[in-house]
Parts: sequence; C-alpha cells; structure tokens
Amino acid sequence: MSEQTPAWLTSQMTYRARTAPWPANVHARYLTVGGATVDTVETDEALTSTCGGCHARGVDYFDPMCTGSRMENHTRGQAHAWAQAHAEKCRALPRPGTAVTR
Repeated sequence: MSEQTPAWLTSQMTYRARTAPWPANVHARYLTVGGATVDTVETDEALTSTCGGCHARGVDYFDPMCTGSRMENHTRGQAHAWAQAHAEKCRALPRPGTAVTR
C-alpha cells in the first residue's frame, strides 16, 4: 500500500479547505492529512490550536509580564509551528457534519 494520498482524496480535501467558511475568531487554519482542519484561535491571553479530527490541542499563553510585538510574534510562531506539525501527521477524519459538501 502506498503512503501517498490518492489524488481524488487530495482534491476533495483541498475543495473542503477552500470552500468551508472560517469561524470569525479563527486566526489560521491548517489542513490535516486526513482532511480535517486545525484551527488557531487568538484570545486576549493565548493562541489555541485545536484539531477538528482528533481534538488534540496546543495552547500558547502570552506572557503577561512581557508586552510588545517581540513576545507576541514568538508565541504566534510557536502556535503556528504546533498546528502545522500536527496537520502534517494527523490522519483523523473530520467529524460528521463539519465537512462542506457541494
């Protein structure tokens, strides 16, 4: 069995990722190998990334003692790195009812 994702599945995953409306508070969205998405949501105190397939979470809190763009950029970088790394490995399928159909 090949490790590559079949072309028909890749096209469906890409279609869903491009056409699914993003919730208003989603800062970034990553497509997983299984077709789910990892959404990164920014609040006043943290960036939280949650997988829509397996529900894994990565949380990066802003340091209240350190303000300014340097700390925020560092935290954003960590959050996006976790989300991207998870999306590259996760094979969980999207939960029923979350997939966009034509």
